[in-house]
Amino acid sequence: MKNWILCCCIFIFNTAWAVDINAASMAELQTLKGVGPKLAETIYLERQKSSFKSEEDLLERVKGLGKVKLAKLLKQGLKIPASENTAAQVIYPRPVKPVKKMVEIK
Repeated sequence: MKNWILCCCIFIFNTAWAVDINAASMAELQTLKGVGPKLAETIYLERQKSSFKSEEDLLERVKGLGKVKLAKLLKQGLKIPASENTAAQVIYPRPVKPVKKMVEIK
């Protein structure tokens, strides 16, 4: 029972914790796995020029950030407020496997 309660608390904390890329400090950005001091500084400096408007804008302006890493950060709670599509699947969809030809059984 205690483990179940602990798991629920962790889940709630993780889903409630969001890092707004247009408002987060460098320290807050580094709480995301995969964001170190250099990437956090790059994001921070680019944001000083103007806020990020979409995932595409973020990818174009921040060197060292690719689609795969951005998808992982979005899953961890990174938010781009002006963006309409913040789901990781939108930016990095899984490849579709081809369907095998079905054989009719008589």
